[in-house]
Amino acid sequence: MNSSEKTGIAPTISIANRQPRFLLVDEEGIISVYVQLIKQCYWNGNTTTVSNGSDALKVVETNKENPFDVIICGNTLGNSCPIIGIDVLRIARQQFPQAALFMFATAPSLEVRKELIELKATFRMNPVPIAEIRGLIAEALLKVK
Repeated sequence: MNSSEKTGIAPTISIANRQPRFLLVDEEGIISVYVQLIKQCYWNGNTTTVSNGSDALKVVETNKENPFDVIICGNTLGNSCPIIGIDVLRIARQQFPQAALFMFATAPSLEVRKELIELKATFRMNPVPIAEIRGLIAEALLKVK
């Protein structure tokens, strides 16, 4: 147990002297709640949250020079949006090759799961326990660093 765990003081993780950048794509607000709780406890970072795939692709395209470190999405990104989570992660991997990609979803197809492996994205079935998300993000940020 490190000193921050003993005292309850949350550690701050930085990447190359800057705060980590998060992109959250979540039509239901579940992922955002998870990560906001984690950020409040463990990281000071810049978080961009969008609720559908179209907005996510716009954000990815307009942030080429200011890359995201962690990108988290579900697979279904709104009934009216033809862009799904795997589409977002595919484009994000092209734009931000060093980013940690995560999909938290209920039941993606076998094709989506295969592509997640190809993209080196982490998949977890919802609901994902907060402690597990915290560990996944901490590990990812250490690799990005």
